[in-house]
Order: sequence, then C-alpha cells, then structure tokens
Amino acid sequence: MTLAALISIVGTCLGLVVAALSFGFSSAPGWKDHRLPAWSALMLSGYSATNIVTAMPGVPDDLVALGCRGSMVFIALFCASWVAHGALFLMGRFEVLDQAVLGLLGLVVFLVPWPGVLSTSRIVLVEASWLELSYRTLELTFLGHVALGLFCVSLLLPTVRFGRAWWRKEAEVGPVFLGMALNLPVAINDSLVVAGVISTPLLTELSPMLIVGLFGMQMTRRFVANAKSLEELRVALEEKVSQRTAELTRMQAELMRHEKLAAIGQLAAGVAHEINNPSAAVAANLRYLQDGLAGGQLPEDSRACIDESLASVQRISRIVRQLLDAGRAAAAPAPTGAHEVASAVEAALAIIRATHERSITFSMSVPRGLYAVGSQDLLEQVLVNLMSNAIHAIPPGRTDGEVRVEAWREGDSVRLRVSDNGVGMSRDVQQRLFEPFFTTKEPGMGTGLGLSVSLGLLRTIDATIHVESTPGQGSTFTVELRVAAVPAAAPVPLTVAERAHRPRLLLVDDEPNVREALRRTLQGRFEVTLASGPTEALGRLAGPDRFDVVLCDMTMPEGGGPAFHRELCARDASLARRTVFYTGGVTSTEARDFIARYSLPVLEKPFDLGAFLKLVDQVLPRQT
Repeated sequence: MTLAALISIVGTCLGLVVAALSFGFSSAPGWKDHRLPAWSALMLSGYSATNIVTAMPGVPDDLVALGCRGSMVFIALFCASWVAHGALFLMGRFEVLDQAVLGLLGLVVFLVPWPGVLSTSRIVLVEASWLELSYRTLELTFLGHVALGLFCVSLLLPTVRFGRAWWRKEAEVGPVFLGMALNLPVAINDSLVVAGVISTPLLTELSPMLIVGLFGMQMTRRFVANAKSLEELRVALEEKVSQRTAELTRMQAELMRHEKLAAIGQLAAGVAHEINNPSAAVAANLRYLQDGLAGGQLPEDSRACIDESLASVQRISRIVRQLLDAGRAAAAPAPTGAHEVASAVEAALAIIRATHERSITFSMSVPRGLYAVGSQDLLEQVLVNLMSNAIHAIPPGRTDGEVRVEAWREGDSVRLRVSDNGVGMSRDVQQRLFEPFFTTKEPGMGTGLGLSVSLGLLRTIDATIHVESTPGQGSTFTVELRVAAVPAAAPVPLTVAERAHRPRLLLVDDEPNVREALRRTLQGRFEVTLASGPTEALGRLAGPDRFDVVLCDMTMPEGGGPAFHRELCARDASLARRTVFYTGGVTSTEARDFIARYSLPVLEKPFDLGAFLKLVDQVLPRQT
C-alpha cells in the first residue's frame, strides 16, 4: 500500500467521524445549523474514498476512471453544501449568485458521467517525485478545467461571507472561517495538480484532519457557551419559580381568607335571617305585654302572646342546636359503639308522631337484631330530620300520605331507607339539598340545616347518604351504615323519682339575667342559692350551707366549669359527682375535652327541665 492510499483511507475515516458527530449534534434543539456541514464532511469522506483506487497500484484502468469521476461528483457536492451553508446560516436565504453557483455545480454533477465532456478516457500519471507519491487520474478537457475553477470560486464565496461575519465579530464563525480559509488553497492546489500545472501532493485528504480539529474547537466553545447559558437560565428560573411560588402561596392564603370570609358571611346571613324572624315575634309580643301592664291589666290575648313567644324561642334554640351539632360533627371523634337499628327507628318514629299531628301513614320494616356502628342518638337525629322532611314533602290535605322506613343488611353494610310519596324534587333542588340554610319549605317552616347536619353526623361514623327523587312521585333517602356485632348488654333506662323535700341547689352562672330566670324556674322544686362565678361558688361551699346538687355553666371567667370542677373534686368529691353542667356552646378545646370525659350528659341552653330533673334523680339517692 502506498503512502497516498494510506492518507486517503485516513481521510475517509476522519470524514465519516466528523459527519457522524455533526449529524448527532444537529438533532439537538438549537444545533440544526450543523446539518449542512455534516453533509459536507460526508461528501469529503466520499471524495477521499474514491481517491483510494487512484493511489493504489495495480488497480484496473476502468476502476480508476470510475473513481476519478466519483471524486469529481463528491467534490462538486462538497462545494455545493458549503455554498448553501454560507447562504442559509448567515443570511437565511439564497441570493441570485448562490442560485447560479449551485446550478452550475449541479450541471457539473450531471456532466461528469459522460466521457469526453469533462474528461477523456485516457489515464495520466501525476507524480510528486520528491515525496515518491503518484496518482492516476483521467485527462481533463477544457470544460473539466473550467469545472475545477468553478470549484475554487464556489469555495471562495462562503469563505468571503464567513470572513465578513468574523470581522463583524458574529458568534461561532471564527473556526468556520479559519477552516474555509485553509481549505481554499488546498482546493486550488489539488485543481492545479490534476490539471498538470504543478507537481505537488493532493492535499484534499488532509482536510478532514483539519476539519476535525476546528470542529472540536467549535463544538467545545459552543458547548461551553450553551452550558453557561443553561446555568444562567436555571438560576433565573429557580429564582422565578421561588418568586412565583411565594406569590402563589400568598394568593392561595388570600383566596382561602376570602373564601372563609364569604362562608362566614353566608353563614351569618343565614343565621341572622332564621333568628331575626322569631326574635322579632318575641320582641313584639313582649312589647305588647309591657304596654298592657303599663295600663294596669294584661291584654286578653296575653296567653297567645306567651305561647307564640315560647314557640319562637324554641325555634331559635333548635337553630342554635343544629349549628352546634354541625360543629360537633366536624370536630368530634367517630363513635365506635354499636346500637340496634330498630330501636333507633322506633324512637325516631315516636318523636315524629308526638310532634306532628297530620294524618300520615307511617310504616316500618326493620328486623330485630340488626346492629350498626355509631350511637343511637346520632341515628335518631338523622332519622327525625329525614322523616320530618318527608312529612313536609306531602301536601296538606292529602289523605294517602305515607312515610316508609326500611332497613336490611347487605354484605358488611346496613341499608336504611326513608321514602315518601310527596311532591318529589327537581334535579336542581337535589344538587343543593345538603347546602346549609337551603330549604324549599315556606318561610318560618324550616331552617335549612337538618340535612346538612345529618350529612355531617353520618360522616363521623363513615356512613353515606344519597337521594333519589322524581317530581310528582316522591323521594327516597338511603343511608349506608357499617354493620356491627351484637353488643353484650343493653343499657338500663332511667326513671324520675318523687322526693319528700326540696333538694338544696347551688346555681353558678356569670349572666345575671340567666341566673334570675333559672332561679324563678327552679325555685318551686329546689332551694336555690345563686353564685356569679367559680370563686363565689367555692366561697359558698366553704360556708356552713350544704348542697345536694350543683348546676353550673360551662363558659365563664376564672376558668369556667372545668376549673370549678377541678377545685370541687379536691374539696368535696361526692358533690363533684352531683354536679350538672349546661352550656350555650363550647368554644375552647379544654372545655370540649372536659365534656368528652365527664360522666354525665351536658345540657344545652335553653335546657329541658324534664331532662334536668332526670339527671338530678340520677345523681341524688332516692327518698320516699
């Protein structure tokens, strides 16, 4: 193998390496401008490959002729790729001169295969005797010499353009200009050698080595510049993300605050509407009675005024209790006990029959021995709300109104269904059914809290509720409870005992009006002593008086009911066990924890006198 053939082989391999690297980089975003140089490197590799046969001794003349024509095709395509790259990379378009040069190069490629046009069929020997190099090539015609000149001119065009861009200090053109400037004399040398003008080695095969070095330099500089740019972008992006995250957090907090304020406003408006109406009735009746008393006698309809006022107060109390139930449902731990579903249904039906006088048929199909997770009181309240709504859904005057309650076990669940044959509900009403204060009843007939409270209570025991309704045909509410095992024993009911004398009662409340009102209510059954707070109450207990029972408010200054009870346990544990607490609403965590631990039920203002007397009977020994 000759030295010339070895140089051609090395040039072919290096050209393929450069082409592969360029094609690889050109597939990355922002590096597409390397696609045309990749084609030029591939064409240069093809030129070197075809020169191998011209530098190898003993190769047949026909193969040498084919290699020479192939060399001219590849060098024409090489020049065309650089003309296109210079036009598109620097200007983004082809000018008339570019189009003319590319057209001529294309004509050269078309004419190369035809013998006698650009070259004859005679093989001539080109030697560089001082390096002992020799090449065999085809003899060129006049048009062949013109084609060689075209090659040099076509390479001169992008060289000039890249030189001007480099002079203007445009980025990433320095190495390209240097490579073009060095390749131009190489092309001129090889053209003169092939034309037989000079006797020097063909230098084109050395171009890939030069291109590899310049390509590596350009890639390194561009890669470093891109890395710096990416780092700057990363830092800026992280800072922007941090700013946007802080801004988003602030906006979310602001949005939550506005949503809470809107919810509070909606709640306040609903509560105000529901409470102001009965409050207006109470105030008007009291003012009417006050005017009558100022004239010296009660009006004839004073009993009706009192009855209306009591009914209004009961309505206000019901609204407040439902609101408190909703709060407890959100904060209370889930009940884990078990209760018989039939007992809860029977108790709820008893309450409904006692409070509604309409001629409606109630039917119950609930088997005995079916137990569910939760407390019976909770399910009773849910059932009372559902059955009360069912009654109101049946128009007055209908004699075929029916409310049906059914229950059955289905796998690990208990299904409880309350259905009616009332007016039914539209889809829009069903979608808003569980919203607080939403009601379809006449003004003054409902608070709009029953179903929302029921939903909250059921969620505390992992139960669900859904509704099916058709306008004109009635509605069906289905509650799904978790099934529970049969408990070991049932609770024993309490009874109220008759007493031979009035027990002594210590009443502790910081509100003077409440103290006096309760004193007037209880003084017929108890010997009542008043205290305005825990300190005064403990002072009275330290005196000579002895008390049978204590009735104490939960929320007061000086620590309220919990603080009073702790001190009372230290002084008189027996009387501490005979203390009944009542509240208008628990606001502190300490008070909620105390109520959860306390052995007796805590009454709610305004509490039922009968419920209080039952508790007194429970804590005091019976007397006959």
